[in-house]
Amino acid sequence: MTDEAANKQMLSIPNQQKLEYSAGIDGAQIWVDGFGRGINKVKGCQAKTELLAVINTGKHAAVKWVDSASVSAENPQLNEDQITAVVKARNKECADELIHVKDCRIAVNALLHSVMGKTSLEVLKADPIYEDNDKNSMDPAVTWARIMATHVLEREGPGVQKQIISVNNLLHQFTTMRQNAAVESITEHYQRRDRAKKALSTSGFDIDKLWLDSEEKRVVHFLHSLDPSRYGGLIRDVSNGVVAIPGSMTDLLTMARDRKEIAYGSHKRERTLLSDDSKAQDPLQPYEWLKLRRVGCTLGRKEGENVRAQHQDTESR
Repeated sequence: MTDEAANKQMLSIPNQQKLEYSAGIDGAQIWVDGFGRGINKVKGCQAKTELLAVINTGKHAAVKWVDSASVSAENPQLNEDQITAVVKARNKECADELIHVKDCRIAVNALLHSVMGKTSLEVLKADPIYEDNDKNSMDPAVTWARIMATHVLEREGPGVQKQIISVNNLLHQFTTMRQNAAVESITEHYQRRDRAKKALSTSGFDIDKLWLDSEEKRVVHFLHSLDPSRYGGLIRDVSNGVVAIPGSMTDLLTMARDRKEIAYGSHKRERTLLSDDSKAQDPLQPYEWLKLRRVGCTLGRKEGENVRAQHQDTESR
């Protein structure tokens, strides 16, 4: 690769965290999501197009040649001479991309290798398919496929039986996923659930087609995965038909955020005015009243004044 070609294919993602196998499946899913977001913020170039195609489709980016008809359809305001000029310019770019396809793929493959952490590299280097590709063709599509396989899809190991176990584990993780409102917001829970769905889809089990195949089903399933200590009232009202099932996930998220539940304290204020004296007490004898000074501390100011007045009236009689 010439220096000029290398500069054209240079791709850098600032502050990109490295993927670590030790972070587990959810950690890998979080990393993939963050990695994709980081790529989208990079300045456009051939390497960026290739990398996005690889991680989103598992395939290489196609060189998109154009003709007069396609340019005219995209830009109906152009005249014939302008269309001819655009076709010529774009196809020149396509020719340049085609010339540098191999350089581009090698650069993308190198980037994928550079964002692997220590524990991930240890696992990948033990994978024969990854190792052979890294030594020979350096195909980024193969590299990405092995990253996803070793970290998510074949985490239990290669082979049909272990792949089935991995999918079963992913499906169990998704179906039993519950929010803990003390440590996770509803948006974070939604994102975690979405990552689990993507992992299942990548493994060949598309939840939205094979099970939750309507928006209503997706809304109901997500609703019942929310923390009942925080959203129990909403879950109850929707289940009992008091509140209609939200029309979309966006509506549900908005309703959950905006809904105000009545807060009940975990400890009710003790209102019984009995002595807390620990001495033995005959169960047949009446309990002593608290002293007036302690009554005032236990009750509110106005209630304490009423009790003191009643006590003084009793003594005067």
